[in-house]
Amino acid sequence: RIGLAVRKTTPDLDIVCKILRQDGWSPDEHAIKVEELKSEMAIYHHLLELQGTAIPRFVYAGLLVDASHWVDPASGERHGLATTWEGDSLDKGSIKLSPQLMNDALDVLDQIHRCGVLHGDMELRNIVCNNNGSIKFVDFGNAHCKKDELEDARSDEN
Repeated sequence: RIGLAVRKTTPDLDIVCKILRQDGWSPDEHAIKVEELKSEMAIYHHLLELQGTAIPRFVYAGLLVDASHWVDPASGERHGLATTWEGDSLDKGSIKLSPQLMNDALDVLDQIHRCGVLHGDMELRNIVCNNNGSIKFVDFGNAHCKKDELEDARSDEN
């Protein structure tokens, strides 16, 4: 795992932030994980047209300077990626896995594939469902798309 996910709810926004672990990695390994987080950000930008319907809305990625809002203030600066919170993951057991729900998940996955992205980590924990039965895919840390499209998405950020 790259780190931990922390949910933060305010009156205006309900988000989840994936926070990069600081411990247990060499400086080189940590740099690789930061690049993986940047790659995930590029995937979210590549899938812009699906944000809010098939995937969460991207909120922020980068250095969390004031980490006290997310984790223990003693832990220092953290790199993170924040998206809107879209519901419980299907692995929690609180959502009944009906044939219709699974068909909806396959439809959403098809939308993602039509944008040229392969999720890369197909697990129930990476599929969420809200109270209205809306399905979204999350955690694009292992996702891949055509190399030239990914490079274009990353260069748009600079």
